[in-house]
Amino acid sequence: MIDTVKRNKRQNDWQKANTDRINFTMPKGTKEKITAAAEAEKIKPAEWMRRAVFDRLHLDYDGEPLQEEPPPVEEIERIPFFE
Repeated sequence: MIDTVKRNKRQNDWQKANTDRINFTMPKGTKEKITAAAEAEKIKPAEWMRRAVFDRLHLDYDGEPLQEEPPPVEEIERIPFFE
C-alpha cells in the first residue's frame, strides 16, 4: 500500500519547486462568470484563468513565448463600421 503521507510530501515539494501560487480577489459575481465560461469549454475554472493570463501575456498554454507576438495596438489597421 502507498504511504499517503510520503506521497503528499513528494507532491507538495514538487509543486513548491516548480510552480508559483497567486491569490487575488475579484468583485462579487466574477467567480460564477469564470465557472460558467470554464464549463462551456469543458475545463476547470483554474485552467480557464491560467489560459486567460497566458493569452494576455502572449504565452502558449505551457507558459512558453508564442512564436509570433501580435502587433502593438497602434499598428493594427482600424476599419470603421460606417464610412
